[in-house]
Amino acid sequence: LIDKENGGCASARKRGMEEAKGRYIGFVDPDDFVEPSMFKKLFSRALIGSYDVCYSGYNAFYENSGKVERMSDALGDEYSQGTSDKLAIHKLMVYLRVAIWRGIYRRDFLMENQITFQEQIRRFDDLPFKVEVFAKAKSVVAVPEYLYYYRLERPGQDVACDDDRLFVHFDIFDHLNQEIGALKDRKLLDFLQLSKVQTHCF
Repeated sequence: LIDKENGGCASARKRGMEEAKGRYIGFVDPDDFVEPSMFKKLFSRALIGSYDVCYSGYNAFYENSGKVERMSDALGDEYSQGTSDKLAIHKLMVYLRVAIWRGIYRRDFLMENQITFQEQIRRFDDLPFKVEVFAKAKSVVAVPEYLYYYRLERPGQDVACDDDRLFVHFDIFDHLNQEIGALKDRKLLDFLQLSKVQTHCF
């Protein structure tokens, strides 16, 4: 347990990463919950091939009604069998929802590529993390089960805002332009552009 001054979500996640000693790192938001077997299943599958990333499906849990909706994306054979195909992994920058808490990430991979959270980005700090991970990962595998429960309809939830706070995306894109641009890969830049369009539409 780490006791620190409240510096926001990115600050907490970054501090956790700095203190972590395990082979893989995962994130759980405090208002969500997981299947008890989630991390055992992800870790076991990740070890078979020492994948950079292992993720599962997740459920949208509607607090008011108790309704559970399965959110299915990129869980088919191409990913559940494991892949090191560069294009297939890069596609996840766009086609996998921004849901970093549904997976685990090889700690050495994150450290070697200096992938962390930007404390100056006060909201949606998971978006740049997700894009950087799938821009730089060399291997990915999916567990085709729905192991995480993302709680919705919670009072004060950030995802519900519709004011000037949404303009933080421009700071995120400035950061990603530098990080992804430095890789000098035309296809990666194309996927980044698609990610920007997708984010603006959302």
